[in-house]
Amino acid sequence: MLNKLKRAALGAHTPHDKATAASKPVPMPLPAQVRILMSQHIGAPAKALVKKGDEVFVGTKIGEAGGFVSANIHSSVSGTVAAVEPFRLSNGRMCDSVVIKTDGKQAVDPAVKAPEVTDKASFLAAVRESGLVGLGGAGFPTDVKLQPKDPVDTLLINASECEVWLTSDTQEMLNCADDIVRGIEAVLKYTGIPKCVIGIENNKPECIDLLCQKTKDKPAIEVKPLPSVYGTGAELILIEKCLGREVPHGGLPAAAGAIVMTPVSVTCVFSGSACASRCSFMDSRAGNGVPSLASASR
Repeated sequence: MLNKLKRAALGAHTPHDKATAASKPVPMPLPAQVRILMSQHIGAPAKALVKKGDEVFVGTKIGEAGGFVSANIHSSVSGTVAAVEPFRLSNGRMCDSVVIKTDGKQAVDPAVKAPEVTDKASFLAAVRESGLVGLGGAGFPTDVKLQPKDPVDTLLINASECEVWLTSDTQEMLNCADDIVRGIEAVLKYTGIPKCVIGIENNKPECIDLLCQKTKDKPAIEVKPLPSVYGTGAELILIEKCLGREVPHGGLPAAAGAIVMTPVSVTCVFSGSACASRCSFMDSRAGNGVPSLASASR
């Protein structure tokens, strides 16, 4: 029994119900007001750059990274800053927030433009400026992740989406496959990582087929089907199932020679601009068991 528990990568064979996989993404209604927190990542909170009365646009940088392990924050709406004030987080701590009254125009900041990337230094600077953080839950700043102290030989794309109902990564793969591949190629080119493995659970055959097609002439990128088991998407388990390696206790993926990113993260890397929107997921059956109108939204 101790040998079986040592790696703890067996997972749970729970039924999967990806009812929203075929739903087309639809835009969410724009709220009259938004509150954007300066702490949306691991590390130091960002420092607010705007004040009450300032006009902002989609992509305007409203928060400056507060340290090496931190991230810039950009506005996801256009409008006028109504307040810069403290806000209590779910863990009880306080952090600054920027409240914006939206104008309904969703005008993009004129300063938003594709970065000029010529080498590793300019690539990492562009990623940092974009404010990109890990989108799998931990919120680790991506530019820091891409500068590991340990030697890394594999970029691992966590496209398993093992959660029972979630389908947002499925939508990303089906609608943005070319951007995912281009983002992967950019990471490999500028970091010097020699290969990439895309791990996808086998309950998403359409995603596996599409990405296999998109990468068939790209020997550095492998698409790896995985069993549909809850827990596969956990970073350490994914590394074991895809690479056959175990991350040391208390260590980071780089200690096993891997950097892990999500499909959305590498799509953002390709775009090179501020990450101000993403595909989300809704399915009310998770709450009451009653079939519902379920949709993905962007």
